[in-house]
Amino acid sequence: MKKYLVFVVLSVNLKCIAGTEFKQTRCESLDNGVLLIQFSSDDVKRRVSLNPSANLMTFKGTTGKDMKWASKLDEAKSFYIGNNSVLQVSFKDGRKFYFGKLDAMCIAKTKEHLGELYSGS
Repeated sequence: MKKYLVFVVLSVNLKCIAGTEFKQTRCESLDNGVLLIQFSSDDVKRRVSLNPSANLMTFKGTTGKDMKWASKLDEAKSFYIGNNSVLQVSFKDGRKFYFGKLDAMCIAKTKEHLGELYSGS
């Protein structure tokens, strides 16, 4: 029952969050192979880490709509750049999530880290 409730809350929250107002403030490849991307919109912040070697993506925001979550990368159908250079992920179960706007350098790093999971723009 707990897993079902968490899934429902996560699904509702994932559909409510828009990434267009968030802009990337940091994009760094860490020594352990993790790509860390931070976004900001006014005083609201969010962070995503992509760790292909551990098959893991984690997300943390600073508002009620941006609750902390983690997902296996193999649950993602693809990552891509949508309108206004916004990084998006589509999950195999149909959910979509919009992280925020990336600059050209971070788009290149994201593509490099995600390999075939990245489908471009």
